Amino acid sequence: LASKLDDATTELNLVRGHLRTAQVAQKQQHKLVVSWRIKVEDITKLLSEQDERMADQVKELQARAESINDLKTQLSQAESDVKKTMNQLTQMNRKVNEYLDKYTRQAAYIKQQEAHWKALEAQRMLDEMESSHSHSENENG
Repeated sequence: LASKLDDATTELNLVRGHLRTAQVAQKQQHKLVVSWRIKVEDITKLLSEQDERMADQVKELQARAESINDLKTQLSQAESDVKKTMNQLTQMNRKVNEYLDKYTRQAAYIKQQEAHWKALEAQRMLDEMESSHSHSENENG
């Protein structure tokens, strides 16, 4: 009976030792689980923040794309306006050139008419002088 009691005590001590070892191992395992859970939460938080930053960047890129498209539209409109203005300027330039040509011809015609009128006036004055001279010769003669 004493031998059985010793064997039981030894076995009980062994079981206690195993139990303590198991408890220590369980505590270490629990610490590891808590540590890994914290790391997983940290990683999850970092990934979530990265997702938010990426979403913000996507929004910013979309806004920039819209802004670029707006600028392209404005540029296209400005190019169209410039073409219209250039066409208008070309037409105005053509009209100005036509006007200048017409004015130049009219000015030349007017100068020609003035020269003709002066020549006629000079001829008339000359005729009057001759007529007056010959009239005075007839009176004197």
